[in-house]
Amino acid sequence: MNAQLDFFSAETIARSLVAAHAAAAPGTKFARRSRAYPYIPYDEDEARQIILGLCEQAAGEWVKSHTIFLVTGMHPYEICHLTRRLCEAGYLEITELYYGSSNPCDKNYKGYQDGYRLKPGGTA
Repeated sequence: MNAQLDFFSAETIARSLVAAHAAAAPGTKFARRSRAYPYIPYDEDEARQIILGLCEQAAGEWVKSHTIFLVTGMHPYEICHLTRRLCEAGYLEITELYYGSSNPCDKNYKGYQDGYRLKPGGTA
């Protein structure tokens, strides 16, 4: 089994979270991204619930920071700041996930990004 959520499962989770959010708070909607500035302003409590919900739905698998961006639309700096605080509070654990091609000639798409999951036996 893949240790990371792929794009399609992230999209499915995003749709279910947006539907659940709309049902819980019918007066609010997620803002749309613009091409000039693709990041969405966020409410910290909502973002915290969404991130913890993603990690809970992942059932022990690592959730990539890009998956969190796809769901929340938050700026990467804001994702990092909020998830680091959740890690310090004992809710999440963090790792570096490798992404890219296994072809040694393909040097353009290799690197690491942060991955998060619920801390086993933590306070969450």
